[in-house]
Amino acid sequence: DVVGFGGVTFFNTQSQSNSLPAFFDRFFFCGPYEETTAKRPFPRHKEWFPLQHPEKIVSEIRKEPYFLFVNSIATHVPYDNPTTHLTDADIALMERLFAEHRSKIIHPPDKLPFSDEEHNRLVELQSDSLKWADIQIKHLFDQLPRSRPTIFIACGDHGEEFGEGGRYGHAHAHPAVTTVPYWDCILPSLADRNKETSKH
Repeated sequence: DVVGFGGVTFFNTQSQSNSLPAFFDRFFFCGPYEETTAKRPFPRHKEWFPLQHPEKIVSEIRKEPYFLFVNSIATHVPYDNPTTHLTDADIALMERLFAEHRSKIIHPPDKLPFSDEEHNRLVELQSDSLKWADIQIKHLFDQLPRSRPTIFIACGDHGEEFGEGGRYGHAHAHPAVTTVPYWDCILPSLADRNKETSKH
C-alpha cells in the first residue's frame, strides 16, 4: 500500500506538471489549488496542513506493509502552523520576506534587510512550527498500524537561509540551503514497545 499526503503546490493533484502523486496508490492534496501565492491567505488555513489530519492519514492505510509519505508544510515559508498567533507586524514581516525571497538580491553582511528583532522573529516562527510538527508526528506515531518494526525518515527538500549569505529564503545555492535536514530511525512494533514499557 503506497499512500501520500501533500500540502505545498508541488503536490497539487490538479496540476498537469506534478507527476509525483501519480506514483502512489492514493495521494491526497490538502493545500490550495491556486497556482499563485497572491491568491492564498496568510496565515494558511488549518486544513491545508497534512499533519493536522492524523486520523485521516491513518484511515487511508489499508494494509501492511505500507509506504506512507506526508509533506509537512509547517516549517516551509511562511513558517506558520495551525496554532500560530500572528500580529499585523508578523504579516507585514512575512510579506517582506516573500519579496526578499523572490528578489535574489545579495545584501552585504552589515546591511541585511531585517533588523535583529525581525530576524529573531522569523527564526522563532519557523522554530515554533517545527515544534508543532514534532508534536503532530507523535500523534501520528501513536495511531499508525505497527505490527512490525517501521522505518521512519524525516527530511527536508532544502534548507533555509536566514541572512548567512546575504539572503533569506531558499531556491539559491548556499550551504544553508543545500544542506538538507535529515533524520531516520526504526520504530519498534507496538507489541515490542509494550513489552519494553511493561519492563519499566
